[in-house]
Amino acid sequence: MQPFVSLMSLSESTWAVPRTLPLSERLARWCHAFVATPSIYGDEALLADRVEEWGRGIFGGDAVRIGNSVILGRRHGDRPAIGLFGHLDTVPPPSGTVDPCQIDGAFVRGLGSSDMKAGLAVMCALAEDCLE
Repeated sequence: MQPFVSLMSLSESTWAVPRTLPLSERLARWCHAFVATPSIYGDEALLADRVEEWGRGIFGGDAVRIGNSVILGRRHGDRPAIGLFGHLDTVPPPSGTVDPCQIDGAFVRGLGSSDMKAGLAVMCALAEDCLE
């Protein structure tokens, strides 16, 4: 297992996740992108901006922004639709602590890494794969 490494020091743009990567790598990079972007409750606009920008690239005009909520996709025709719902915000770190985004071997650690940012990573990968 590799030691903790700050993900913020990675030079590659975390919001450019190549679809050609294996799914596990894509999910790790998506999760990293979400966790590395601060989004404490009430201050999640930066993350919403990034999700909206990515969503417009995938869904085009079917991306809607309402405050810090981003709605991506739309039902077309008679085909069944699936709704995936999540949240972008996290709770603040405990008083007097710093919560850096870190990678530890195969694990992404940081605020929201399991609730809800890993789930958001799955949603992004699903959206990309289903629209191909």
